[in-house]
Amino acid sequence: MNFHILTLFPEMIEQGLNTSITGRAISNGLLSIEAINIRDYAFNKHQSVDDYPYGGGAGMLMQAEPVYLAYEAVRKKIAERKPAEAETEEPAEAEQLEEKPVKK
Repeated sequence: MNFHILTLFPEMIEQGLNTSITGRAISNGLLSIEAINIRDYAFNKHQSVDDYPYGGGAGMLMQAEPVYLAYEAVRKKIAERKPAEAETEEPAEAEQLEEKPVKK
């Protein structure tokens, strides 16, 4: 099972998930976690993803563009992997899926 996590703190996510039950599942190959740093998709000088609230006020928002670009990169990566997985399907499995005639 593959999980892709969009985050500003990928190291924190990876360290936290590599412990306990999830850590054992990862080391046994049952689970894979990829933490994607949203800042890698920010195209400003400081790779900042912060934005100001419209209309003023306290607090900060995240810019939509870096989040969207990170999401699109993950989506494309998954789409590229799916055709490769379909090609590796073994013929024996495909034969088992064929309909067999019903005896009357």
